[in-house]
Amino acid sequence: MPTYESQISLILRWTHQGEQLTIRDQILLERVANGQASDEQFRELERLYQYVDQHQSAPRDWLFGLSGLEITPDGLVLFEGTVVQVYHQDGNELPPALEMFTRDILYPACMLAREYGYRHLSPHRISFFVNELFGTFPLRAISQRTYLFKESMIAPAATSELGFLNGHAVCHRRGESLFQPFLRLDSGFFYCERFLTVSEFESVEPGTWRIYLPEEKKDAAIDLPRLG
Repeated sequence: MPTYESQISLILRWTHQGEQLTIRDQILLERVANGQASDEQFRELERLYQYVDQHQSAPRDWLFGLSGLEITPDGLVLFEGTVVQVYHQDGNELPPALEMFTRDILYPACMLAREYGYRHLSPHRISFFVNELFGTFPLRAISQRTYLFKESMIAPAATSELGFLNGHAVCHRRGESLFQPFLRLDSGFFYCERFLTVSEFESVEPGTWRIYLPEEKKDAAIDLPRLG
């Protein structure tokens, strides 16, 4: 069996001199190296050594045990290395409500994005997959100039009297391409914070879009004529 010194040496070699280890594991190595470890800590060292020797990397400290999800000391939440959320920590532990949100909403949305092959996740873009999970169609206001630019930049994948699907497929679901919708409703221009297939876009009723108008636009939508 390798000596404790050789185990520590291998662990340090494969973890950038311990920089990739958790604080707990860094303290563990320090206690073993200084001859201050308990029997249980020596067993922990053996488990750490076996993992690093097999994987040639540090074990990952997954957020709430959810594989692929990590949090940095400054509160950045990463999914497979990409920032998807920011949590403002109060002390060393996250509030139970954040754990519930992570398990029930954030992590499923991340897994959905991975399933669809989406490559550009961010704290802003994760909401597209949250809306996919819940079947919602939130609209965000844009300028007419932006709307017309998006419409002319590439031939739309689909059009209707209320708008179009941007012609660039952003990801795929079970072989179908998903696109970003852009709408012109009454006096405003919007993008939809959810990706849709052509058939889904064509089947959305006008009244459904209006349900998701930003609050300040809903009253105005009653009397103003539709652009089309």
